[in-house]
Amino acid sequence: MKLETLDELIKRTMLRGPAPNLVGDGLIVPGGSVVVYGPAELYKSFALQQLCGSVVTGAPWLGYLVDPTHCCGVVYAQAEITDWRMGKRAAALLQSYPSSAGVGSRFWHTRPEDLYLDLPLARTELLNVIEKSGAGLLALDPIGLMLHGSENTPEVVNAAVRTLKWVQAEAERRTGRPLTVVVSHHANKGTWFGGQRIERELVDASGHYALMRWPDTVVRLGKVPELGLVELKWEKVRHGEKPPPRWLRFNPALLVLEVAGQDPATVVLELVAEGARQIEAVDEAVAGRCGISVRRAGKVRKQLVEQGVLEEWPDPQNKSRRLVGRRKEGGT
Repeated sequence: MKLETLDELIKRTMLRGPAPNLVGDGLIVPGGSVVVYGPAELYKSFALQQLCGSVVTGAPWLGYLVDPTHCCGVVYAQAEITDWRMGKRAAALLQSYPSSAGVGSRFWHTRPEDLYLDLPLARTELLNVIEKSGAGLLALDPIGLMLHGSENTPEVVNAAVRTLKWVQAEAERRTGRPLTVVVSHHANKGTWFGGQRIERELVDASGHYALMRWPDTVVRLGKVPELGLVELKWEKVRHGEKPPPRWLRFNPALLVLEVAGQDPATVVLELVAEGARQIEAVDEAVAGRCGISVRRAGKVRKQLVEQGVLEEWPDPQNKSRRLVGRRKEGGT
Protein backbone atom coordinates (compact mmCIF):
# COMPACT_ATOMS: atom_id res chain seq x y z
CA MET A 1 0.00 0.00 0.00
CA LYS A 2 1.20 3.47 -0.90
CA LEU A 3 0.86 6.00 1.92
CA GLU A 4 0.77 9.71 1.12
CA THR A 5 -0.38 12.91 2.79
CA LEU A 6 -3.19 15.03 1.39
CA ASP A 7 -0.59 17.56 0.24
CA GLU A 8 1.18 14.85 -1.75
CA LEU A 9 -2.12 13.53 -3.13
CA ILE A 10 -3.17 16.98 -4.32
CA LYS A 11 0.21 17.63 -5.90
CA ARG A 12 0.13 14.30 -7.71
CA THR A 13 -3.47 14.37 -8.96
CA MET A 14 -4.66 17.97 -9.09
CA LEU A 15 -1.70 20.25 -9.66
CA ARG A 16 0.01 20.04 -13.01
CA GLY A 17 2.91 21.81 -14.62
CA PRO A 18 2.63 24.71 -17.06
CA ALA A 19 0.09 24.41 -19.85
CA PRO A 20 1.38 22.58 -22.95
CA ASN A 21 1.58 24.13 -26.37
CA LEU A 22 -1.81 24.20 -28.04
CA VAL A 23 -0.38 23.07 -31.38
CA GLY A 24 2.36 20.50 -31.65
CA ASP A 25 2.27 18.84 -28.21
CA GLY A 26 -0.62 16.59 -29.03
CA LEU A 27 -3.66 18.76 -28.31
CA ILE A 28 -3.92 19.99 -31.88
CA VAL A 29 -1.72 18.02 -34.26
CA PRO A 30 -0.58 19.86 -37.40
CA GLY A 31 -2.51 18.22 -40.19
CA GLY A 32 -4.91 16.67 -37.68
CA SER A 33 -8.58 17.17 -36.88
CA VAL A 34 -10.46 18.71 -33.95
CA VAL A 35 -14.13 18.81 -32.90
CA VAL A 36 -15.33 21.48 -30.46
CA TYR A 37 -18.80 20.54 -29.22
CA GLY A 38 -21.41 21.29 -26.59
CA PRO A 39 -25.01 22.47 -26.18
CA ALA A 40 -26.26 25.68 -27.74
CA GLU A 41 -25.44 29.09 -26.25
CA LEU A 42 -22.04 28.01 -24.96
CA TYR A 43 -19.97 30.42 -27.05
CA LYS A 44 -18.48 27.68 -29.22
CA SER A 45 -18.19 30.15 -32.09
CA PHE A 46 -16.44 32.74 -29.93
CA ALA A 47 -14.02 30.13 -28.62
CA LEU A 48 -13.33 28.94 -32.17
CA GLN A 49 -12.73 32.50 -33.40
CA GLN A 50 -10.31 33.08 -30.53
CA LEU A 51 -8.57 29.81 -31.41
CA CYS A 52 -8.13 30.97 -34.99
CA GLY A 53 -6.77 34.32 -33.84
CA SER A 54 -4.22 32.60 -31.60
CA VAL A 55 -3.03 30.31 -34.41
CA VAL A 56 -2.51 33.38 -36.60
CA THR A 57 -0.75 35.52 -33.98
CA GLY A 58 0.85 33.07 -31.55
CA ALA A 59 -1.09 34.59 -28.64
CA PRO A 60 -2.11 32.15 -25.86
CA TRP A 61 -5.55 30.55 -26.16
CA LEU A 62 -7.38 30.07 -22.86
CA GLY A 63 -4.06 29.69 -21.08
CA TYR A 64 -2.52 27.31 -23.63
CA LEU A 65 0.65 28.47 -25.36
CA VAL A 66 1.03 28.66 -29.12
CA ASP A 67 4.46 27.88 -30.56
CA PRO A 68 5.34 30.59 -33.12
CA THR A 69 6.67 27.90 -35.45
CA HIS A 70 3.12 26.55 -35.78
CA CYS A 71 1.48 29.90 -36.58
CA CYS A 72 -0.24 30.06 -39.95
CA GLY A 73 -3.08 31.64 -41.90
CA VAL A 74 -6.62 30.56 -41.11
CA VAL A 75 -9.85 30.18 -43.08
CA TYR A 76 -12.93 30.52 -40.86
CA ALA A 77 -16.11 29.35 -42.62
CA GLN A 78 -19.29 30.03 -40.66
CA ALA A 79 -22.91 29.48 -41.59
CA GLU A 80 -24.75 30.84 -38.53
CA ILE A 81 -24.68 34.64 -38.55
CA THR A 82 -24.85 37.41 -41.14
CA ASP A 83 -21.79 39.16 -42.53
CA TRP A 84 -22.81 42.31 -40.63
CA ARG A 85 -22.81 40.52 -37.26
CA MET A 86 -19.57 38.76 -38.13
CA GLY A 87 -18.06 42.12 -39.02
CA LYS A 88 -18.84 43.44 -35.53
CA ARG A 89 -17.23 40.34 -33.99
CA ALA A 90 -14.20 40.72 -36.25
CA ALA A 91 -13.73 44.35 -35.20
CA ALA A 92 -13.81 43.33 -31.52
CA LEU A 93 -11.47 40.41 -32.20
CA LEU A 94 -8.90 42.64 -33.90
CA GLN A 95 -8.81 44.87 -30.81
CA SER A 96 -7.64 41.86 -28.79
CA TYR A 97 -4.33 41.72 -30.67
CA PRO A 98 -1.69 44.32 -31.57
CA SER A 99 -1.99 45.80 -35.05
CA SER A 100 1.36 44.25 -35.99
CA ALA A 101 0.03 40.72 -35.39
CA GLY A 102 -1.40 40.51 -38.90
CA VAL A 103 -4.79 39.11 -37.90
CA GLY A 104 -6.68 41.22 -40.42
CA SER A 105 -4.63 39.96 -43.38
CA ARG A 106 -4.09 36.29 -42.42
CA PHE A 107 -7.50 35.51 -40.90
CA TRP A 108 -9.83 34.73 -43.81
CA HIS A 109 -13.61 34.64 -43.45
CA THR A 110 -16.20 33.04 -45.71
CA ARG A 111 -19.92 32.44 -45.35
CA PRO A 112 -20.67 29.58 -47.74
CA GLU A 113 -24.24 29.69 -49.01
CA ASP A 114 -24.35 26.29 -50.67
CA LEU A 115 -21.44 24.31 -49.25
CA TYR A 116 -22.49 20.74 -48.50
CA LEU A 117 -19.64 18.66 -47.17
CA ASP A 118 -21.42 15.39 -47.90
CA LEU A 119 -21.58 16.18 -51.64
CA PRO A 120 -18.59 15.81 -54.06
CA LEU A 121 -18.62 19.47 -55.18
CA ALA A 122 -17.46 20.56 -51.70
CA ARG A 123 -14.03 19.07 -52.30
CA THR A 124 -13.23 21.45 -55.15
CA GLU A 125 -14.67 24.49 -53.37
CA LEU A 126 -12.72 23.91 -50.17
CA LEU A 127 -9.49 23.14 -51.98
CA ASN A 128 -9.78 26.36 -54.02
CA VAL A 129 -10.26 28.38 -50.82
CA ILE A 130 -7.22 26.82 -49.17
CA GLU A 131 -5.00 27.35 -52.20
CA LYS A 132 -6.11 30.97 -52.61
CA SER A 133 -5.55 31.86 -48.96
CA GLY A 134 -2.49 29.73 -48.28
CA ALA A 135 -4.04 28.85 -44.90
CA GLY A 136 -2.81 26.03 -42.70
CA LEU A 137 -6.00 25.74 -40.63
CA LEU A 138 -9.59 25.39 -41.81
CA ALA A 139 -12.38 26.06 -39.26
CA LEU A 140 -15.99 25.08 -40.03
CA ASP A 141 -18.68 26.52 -37.76
CA PRO A 142 -20.91 24.57 -37.35
CA ILE A 143 -20.57 21.40 -39.36
CA GLY A 144 -24.28 20.60 -39.04
CA LEU A 145 -25.26 23.58 -41.23
CA MET A 146 -22.87 22.48 -43.96
CA LEU A 147 -24.52 19.15 -44.71
CA HIS A 148 -27.06 18.52 -47.47
CA GLY A 149 -28.58 15.59 -45.59
CA SER A 150 -29.38 15.09 -41.91
CA GLU A 151 -26.51 15.46 -39.44
CA ASN A 152 -28.12 12.62 -37.46
CA THR A 153 -27.41 10.10 -40.22
CA PRO A 154 -24.05 8.30 -40.05
CA GLU A 155 -23.92 8.00 -43.86
CA VAL A 156 -24.12 11.78 -44.26
CA VAL A 157 -21.53 12.49 -41.55
CA ASN A 158 -19.15 9.83 -42.88
CA ALA A 159 -19.42 11.35 -46.38
CA ALA A 160 -18.49 14.75 -44.93
CA VAL A 161 -15.54 13.24 -43.06
CA ARG A 162 -14.30 11.62 -46.26
CA THR A 163 -14.47 15.03 -47.95
CA LEU A 164 -12.43 16.69 -45.22
CA LYS A 165 -9.82 13.92 -45.22
CA TRP A 166 -9.48 14.21 -49.01
CA VAL A 167 -9.09 18.00 -48.82
CA GLN A 168 -6.40 17.66 -46.14
CA ALA A 169 -4.42 15.13 -48.15
CA GLU A 170 -4.74 17.01 -51.45
CA ALA A 171 -3.94 20.37 -49.91
CA GLU A 172 -0.75 19.01 -48.36
CA ARG A 173 0.20 17.37 -51.66
CA ARG A 174 -0.22 20.63 -53.59
CA THR A 175 1.15 23.12 -51.04
CA GLY A 176 3.62 20.99 -49.12
CA ARG A 177 2.07 22.15 -45.83
CA PRO A 178 -0.20 20.17 -43.48
CA LEU A 179 -3.80 21.37 -43.21
CA THR A 180 -5.50 21.21 -39.80
CA VAL A 181 -9.31 21.04 -39.71
CA VAL A 182 -11.35 22.26 -36.72
CA VAL A 183 -15.15 21.98 -36.66
CA SER A 184 -17.81 22.95 -34.13
CA HIS A 185 -20.81 20.75 -33.42
CA HIS A 186 -24.07 21.15 -31.49
CA ALA A 187 -24.09 18.15 -29.17
CA ASN A 188 -27.76 18.48 -28.20
CA LYS A 189 -29.19 18.11 -31.69
CA GLY A 190 -30.91 15.10 -33.13
CA THR A 191 -30.19 11.54 -32.06
CA TRP A 192 -27.87 12.53 -29.21
CA PHE A 193 -30.74 14.28 -27.37
CA GLY A 194 -28.51 16.56 -25.34
CA GLY A 195 -27.02 13.80 -23.21
CA GLN A 196 -30.26 12.03 -22.26
CA ARG A 197 -30.10 8.28 -21.71
CA ILE A 198 -31.04 6.36 -24.87
CA GLU A 199 -30.41 2.89 -26.21
CA ARG A 200 -26.78 2.13 -27.05
CA GLU A 201 -27.81 0.91 -30.51
CA LEU A 202 -29.21 4.36 -31.30
CA VAL A 203 -26.03 6.05 -30.09
CA ASP A 204 -23.86 3.81 -32.27
CA ALA A 205 -26.09 4.53 -35.26
CA SER A 206 -26.13 8.31 -34.76
CA GLY A 207 -24.37 10.97 -36.75
CA HIS A 208 -22.88 12.30 -33.50
CA TYR A 209 -21.15 8.98 -32.84
CA ALA A 210 -19.86 8.81 -36.42
CA LEU A 211 -18.44 12.33 -36.10
CA MET A 212 -16.74 11.68 -32.76
CA ARG A 213 -14.84 8.68 -34.10
CA TRP A 214 -13.10 10.85 -36.69
CA PRO A 215 -11.00 13.57 -34.97
CA ASP A 216 -7.63 13.41 -33.24
CA THR A 217 -8.90 15.78 -30.54
CA VAL A 218 -12.34 16.40 -29.01
CA VAL A 219 -13.02 19.46 -26.84
CA ARG A 220 -16.28 19.72 -24.90
CA LEU A 221 -17.73 22.92 -23.50
CA GLY A 222 -19.92 22.30 -20.47
CA LYS A 223 -23.11 24.07 -19.44
CA VAL A 224 -22.98 27.76 -18.60
CA PRO A 225 -23.66 28.19 -14.87
CA GLU A 226 -25.62 31.24 -13.79
CA LEU A 227 -22.38 32.82 -12.61
CA GLY A 228 -20.98 33.10 -16.12
CA LEU A 229 -18.46 30.25 -16.20
CA VAL A 230 -17.90 27.63 -18.87
CA GLU A 231 -16.03 24.36 -18.39
CA LEU A 232 -13.60 23.34 -21.13
CA LYS A 233 -12.68 19.68 -21.09
CA TRP A 234 -10.42 17.74 -23.47
CA GLU A 235 -12.42 14.53 -23.91
CA LYS A 236 -10.16 12.89 -26.48
CA VAL A 237 -6.49 13.49 -27.22
CA ARG A 238 -5.18 10.79 -29.50
CA HIS A 239 -1.52 11.85 -29.59
CA GLY A 240 -0.87 13.21 -26.11
CA GLU A 241 -2.00 13.50 -22.50
CA LYS A 242 -5.35 15.09 -21.63
CA PRO A 243 -4.91 18.33 -19.69
CA PRO A 244 -7.17 18.83 -16.64
CA PRO A 245 -10.50 20.68 -17.19
CA ARG A 246 -10.42 24.46 -17.16
CA TRP A 247 -12.98 26.97 -15.99
CA LEU A 248 -13.50 29.88 -18.37
CA ARG A 249 -14.99 33.34 -18.00
CA PHE A 250 -16.72 34.90 -20.98
CA ASN A 251 -16.92 38.65 -21.62
CA PRO A 252 -19.18 39.25 -24.67
CA ALA A 253 -18.39 42.98 -24.79
CA LEU A 254 -14.69 42.33 -25.40
CA LEU A 255 -15.08 38.97 -27.17
CA VAL A 256 -12.74 37.34 -24.68
CA LEU A 257 -12.70 33.86 -23.17
CA GLU A 258 -10.09 33.48 -20.47
CA VAL A 259 -9.15 31.12 -17.67
CA ALA A 260 -11.23 32.10 -14.65
CA GLY A 261 -8.98 31.99 -11.62
CA GLN A 262 -8.22 28.48 -10.39
CA ASP A 263 -10.18 25.26 -10.56
CA PRO A 264 -12.67 25.41 -7.61
CA ALA A 265 -12.30 21.72 -6.69
CA THR A 266 -8.52 22.09 -6.52
CA VAL A 267 -8.83 25.12 -4.26
CA VAL A 268 -11.20 23.29 -1.89
CA LEU A 269 -8.72 20.44 -1.50
CA GLU A 270 -5.83 22.87 -1.03
CA LEU A 271 -7.68 24.68 1.77
CA VAL A 272 -8.53 21.44 3.55
CA ALA A 273 -4.93 20.26 3.23
CA GLU A 274 -3.79 23.57 4.74
CA GLY A 275 -6.04 23.01 7.75
CA ALA A 276 -9.26 24.86 6.86
CA ARG A 277 -12.26 23.12 8.39
CA GLN A 278 -15.25 25.50 8.67
CA ILE A 279 -17.53 24.99 5.69
CA GLU A 280 -18.65 28.61 5.46
CA ALA A 281 -15.06 29.86 5.55
CA VAL A 282 -14.00 27.36 2.87
CA ASP A 283 -16.86 28.35 0.55
CA GLU A 284 -16.05 32.05 0.91
CA ALA A 285 -12.32 31.48 0.31
CA VAL A 286 -12.99 29.38 -2.81
CA ALA A 287 -15.38 32.01 -4.17
CA GLY A 288 -12.78 34.73 -3.65
CA ARG A 289 -9.90 32.83 -5.26
CA CYS A 290 -11.84 31.54 -8.28
CA GLY A 291 -14.04 34.54 -8.98
CA ILE A 292 -17.28 32.58 -8.54
CA SER A 293 -20.29 32.91 -6.24
CA VAL A 294 -20.34 31.43 -2.73
CA ARG A 295 -23.32 29.34 -3.85
CA ARG A 296 -21.36 27.83 -6.71
CA ALA A 297 -18.40 27.18 -4.42
CA GLY A 298 -20.72 25.31 -2.10
CA LYS A 299 -21.93 23.14 -4.95
CA VAL A 300 -18.35 22.21 -5.82
CA ARG A 301 -17.66 21.32 -2.20
CA LYS A 302 -20.81 19.18 -1.99
CA GLN A 303 -19.75 17.32 -5.15
CA LEU A 304 -16.44 16.41 -3.52
CA VAL A 305 -18.31 15.10 -0.49
CA GLU A 306 -20.69 13.07 -2.67
CA GLN A 307 -17.71 11.62 -4.53
CA GLY A 308 -16.15 10.53 -1.25
CA VAL A 309 -13.12 12.80 -1.58
CA LEU A 310 -14.08 14.77 1.54
CA GLU A 311 -16.29 14.19 4.57
CA GLU A 312 -18.43 16.59 6.59
CA TRP A 313 -18.43 16.07 10.34
CA PRO A 314 -20.51 17.81 13.03
CA ASP A 315 -18.70 20.50 15.02
CA PRO A 316 -20.59 20.81 18.35
CA GLN A 317 -18.36 23.62 19.55
CA ASN A 318 -19.45 25.96 16.74
CA LYS A 319 -22.82 24.30 16.12
CA SER A 320 -21.91 23.76 12.48
CA ARG A 321 -20.09 21.25 10.30
CA ARG A 322 -16.44 20.91 9.38
CA LEU A 323 -14.58 19.35 6.48
CA VAL A 324 -12.03 16.58 6.75
CA GLY A 325 -10.15 14.51 4.18
CA ARG A 326 -11.74 11.12 3.52
CA ARG A 327 -10.24 8.51 5.84
CA LYS A 328 -9.46 4.98 4.79
CA GLU A 329 -11.54 2.11 6.09
CA GLY A 330 -10.27 1.04 9.49
CA GLY A 331 -8.41 4.32 10.01
CA THR A 332 -8.33 6.09 13.34
